[in-house]
Amino acid sequence: MVALLLACSLASPRHGGPRNAIHMDRSNPAKWPATVALEGGTLLVAAASLLTLALPQEGVSSPDDARLETVVGNGFRLDLPPSYYRPQGRRPKTGTFDDNIFVAADYASSRTVSVSRTDAASLILDSGDPIAPQSGPLVEFNELGRPFKVATLLTRRREGDPQGSLAQPRSEVVSVSREGNELRFVLRELTYTQTGVTAAKPSARYTWARSLFVPGRDQSLGRSPYLLTVWASSPAPSASCLPVRCDCGEGSSLSCDCPAPKCEDGSDALQSSDGLERKITDSLVSLPNQR
Repeated sequence: MVALLLACSLASPRHGGPRNAIHMDRSNPAKWPATVALEGGTLLVAAASLLTLALPQEGVSSPDDARLETVVGNGFRLDLPPSYYRPQGRRPKTGTFDDNIFVAADYASSRTVSVSRTDAASLILDSGDPIAPQSGPLVEFNELGRPFKVATLLTRRREGDPQGSLAQPRSEVVSVSREGNELRFVLRELTYTQTGVTAAKPSARYTWARSLFVPGRDQSLGRSPYLLTVWASSPAPSASCLPVRCDCGEGSSLSCDCPAPKCEDGSDALQSSDGLERKITDSLVSLPNQR
C-alpha cells in the first residue's frame, strides 16, 4: 500500500504533478502493476513488485496458471499464454539449419517457445549418415532410429551443429521417451547469468520438446515426411552448475580450451519446473493440409 500512496503523492499538485494524474483500468487488474500514465505525456514508472503487493490480486495469475490462447500457424496449432510476445510477419532464417517457423517469448519470466519443421530425410543426411539415401521413403518415426539418437540429432541441428562436431555442445539430452509417432525429450542447456559488469556465473535452462512425425502426403509435390517440434524453455534454478578446473594457464597453446562448467539436475527439477511447458508442448497439433 505504501508504494501506491507514494505514487499518488508524487502525482498530486502539492508535488508539482497534475491533478487527477493517475489513470488505471480498474476493469483489468492484470494491468495494474504496469506503467502508470500521467497527463501531458509524462510517465511514472513504479516498481511492479511493490505495486503488486499494494493492489488487490484478484484476476492476477502466475505464468503457470495463465489462461492459454490458441495460435494457428503455418501447418500447426499451439496454445500459449497471452503474455508471450509473438513477432508478426515472416521470420527470416538465422542459419543454414534454422528450421524454426514460429517463435514467442515471455520476457518477464525468461520463457521462450518455438516450433520447428525439419525434413526427416535431411535430419539424417545432414548428420553425415551415408546410408540414409538408400533407406527409401520414411513412413514411421522408428525408421529414423532410436529415440535418444533422434532427440540428439534434433538438438544438434537446432544449435547449428548437425554432425556433432563441437567439442562442448551447449545442450544435453537428459530425458527421452517415444510413443508411436511422437517423441518427448528434455534438454539441459548451459547458459550464463550476469553477476556484474564484466562477470557472469554458469547457470542452466531446461527445454521441454515434443516432436511429431508427419508422413509425406505426396512426395511428387514436395510433401515429404517431416518432424514438427515444439520447444518450450525456462530457467532452471534447481540445477547446479560449477566451473571445472582449467589448465590453460600462462604459456599454454592458443588451441587450449577450458572445459565447460559441469551442471547437475536438482532432485525434483524435471517434476517441479515443467507445469506450463508441459501444457504448451501437449497442445501442439499438426495441420499438414494448411501448409
